[in-house]
Amino acid sequence: MKHGKHIAFRAKNQERFTRGKRLGEAYTEEKIKERIMQKDKSKAKKRKKISPTNQPLSIMIELDKNKKAMENKGYEHWTKLHNLKQSAKTMNLLNKYNISSTNELEDIINQTSIQLQDLAAGIKTTESNLANQQQIKKHFDVYHQTKKVYSDYQKAKNKSTYYNSHTSAILLHQTSSKALQKLKVNPNAISSDSLFANIFEQQEKRQHLNHKHKTLKKKLREYQMIHQNIKLTLDSDIESNKNDKER
Repeated sequence: MKHGKHIAFRAKNQERFTRGKRLGEAYTEEKIKERIMQKDKSKAKKRKKISPTNQPLSIMIELDKNKKAMENKGYEHWTKLHNLKQSAKTMNLLNKYNISSTNELEDIINQTSIQLQDLAAGIKTTESNLANQQQIKKHFDVYHQTKKVYSDYQKAKNKSTYYNSHTSAILLHQTSSKALQKLKVNPNAISSDSLFANIFEQQEKRQHLNHKHKTLKKKLREYQMIHQNIKLTLDSDIESNKNDKER
């Protein structure tokens, strides 16, 4: 390649130089430099994309059992790099959580599983309590909306005529009254505000428990992946030692 008024190129065994201009506008010095810069930026972006720094832990791949890795050298190479990255992440997480043995890790997994079961039971109880409070509120509202009609019905001289005119409201009042009795609630001894407060409290509790359950489930999955990666690493080391001895 040589510089002058126009950049020029000469391939191997070519006698004369060819000006970039003759190859088209894409081969001027400025355009070539521009493409090189874009390529460098593209490489930087790709490197950033595959950087494991902020990527979550994932399961290592068993090379000797992966048909694709056995048949495809490119995939085999990617798998080896993947396993190295996951192995490093696994060790970092063991240090982060101060776990020094597989027995300790297994204990943590069991304890976390029990905590998840307890949280699931707590969520179920809270949802049941919330549904109960919502039922009370529903019947409470109907009871008070129809209370006057039912009271007037009780006082009416001609109950049959009054009943025929207000059948729906009377039946709704009787139904809500029986439902509240079954729920052991005196509708005249509680307020609408207190029922709202109870419902809100149960909703907040459910939201808190669901968040804890989701977080702990994610943590358990991470512990399980750490355990699986350790097992794969140990099995790989045992297999390597066995092969070395056979040689």
